[in-house]
Amino acid sequence: MKTNNKSLFALVFVLLLTLFTITACGSSEDASSSEDETKSEEANKETEEASEEVSSDKPVELEFYYPVSVGGAIAEKVESYVEQFNQQNEGKIVVNPVFAGSYADTLTKAKTATEAGNSPDLGIFLQTDIFDLTDLDYVEPVDEFIAQEDESFIDDFYPALLDGSEIGGKRYSLPFQRSTQVLYYNKEVLKEAGVEKAPETWDELVEAGQKLVKEENGEVTRWGLQVPMGGPMGYWNIQPFALQNGVELANPEGTEVAFNDAKTIEAVQFFYDLAHEHKIMPEGPQGWGDIPTNFLAGNTAMMVHSTGSLTNVKEKAEFDFGVSMLPTNGGDRTNLGGGNLYIFKDIPQENKDAAWEFIKFLTSPEIAADWSMASGYIGVTKSAYETPELKAYVEEFPEAAVARDQLEEAGAELATHNNGKVTRAFSDEIDAVITGSKSVEDAMNDAQENAERALKGF
Repeated sequence: MKTNNKSLFALVFVLLLTLFTITACGSSEDASSSEDETKSEEANKETEEASEEVSSDKPVELEFYYPVSVGGAIAEKVESYVEQFNQQNEGKIVVNPVFAGSYADTLTKAKTATEAGNSPDLGIFLQTDIFDLTDLDYVEPVDEFIAQEDESFIDDFYPALLDGSEIGGKRYSLPFQRSTQVLYYNKEVLKEAGVEKAPETWDELVEAGQKLVKEENGEVTRWGLQVPMGGPMGYWNIQPFALQNGVELANPEGTEVAFNDAKTIEAVQFFYDLAHEHKIMPEGPQGWGDIPTNFLAGNTAMMVHSTGSLTNVKEKAEFDFGVSMLPTNGGDRTNLGGGNLYIFKDIPQENKDAAWEFIKFLTSPEIAADWSMASGYIGVTKSAYETPELKAYVEEFPEAAVARDQLEEAGAELATHNNGKVTRAFSDEIDAVITGSKSVEDAMNDAQENAERALKGF
């Protein structure tokens, strides 16, 4: 019996030893497997982090659309700003400029690209394009970006240039290449004709213009005045006359127009009479680009044109010339014009952030001042005119400050919903007046009817 107990004890001991060995081996394998999995996860994490680091090192690329609609080699100037910004932001942001033609061409190109799912990141478009761009939901409000800046940032812009950049309490753009129309005059010819100063009223304009017309052998060799007229931009060239007569052509909401208002009709009639009754400017259409050429050639003593042409005239004029505010009939003197900077909506947030940095660069005092001197456009901020360079330039060439000073007497450019059709309705009827196919009153009534049809539903 004793022997059997010993055998049983030995058997139990062997069994327990075997079980312990199996368990220990299993635990060792599980621990090894767990350790391998942990190492694998850590390796994957490191790979992902490395990938993210490589991705973050890649600069943000921006596509930037811009137009040029005045004389001079200012397209190259825009691209020089892009190059300067890219150098300052090397490795972080790369701006790729795309010269897209006129304002109309630029808007069309942007619409086509956006509809195809390939919108630009930002661009310069007319301030009046705000209704089209927001109705199509193409552009991003910039209020959140402005809120990140000091209050002095937005307060630095001239209030008149900020007008028209808001819809529904949201701001969608900031001014860059902004202009007013001004009166250019040949000082030598005015002196020769006995005109002591640039005209300040409609009556003075007619009186001076008649003295300045020159004829030889029954043919006019020099006109007293020329104003661009005819074509799609006809509305912009005529609108100052309406403002000078005390009427705004559209309400701020962009839903109503006053094309057949009695004061509008009176203003268009005065414009027509400058050629047909007072005989101080030629009859018929006058091309936008032809007017500065005629002025520089001495074929007209005065011209109404954009301040964006100032630098071009300054560089090419072979005579002493002056610049003044437009004559008025008691109202504002001119309308605003030119382009604002917009950020597009359907782009990554990092692109929006980078686009804002570029906008701040373009509107900085130094660039705004340089742009004004290079192009003739208004320096869009007060601080631009405090830079030593622009301050000295204005002291030497006071004509450079006329457009800025005229902002106090400038009205908003015609802008509405469905703006292309509305402005075309007005411009087409101005063409009818210029060519003599309709009376002023009939043309303005037709313009009103066509515009109201275009605005139906807004």
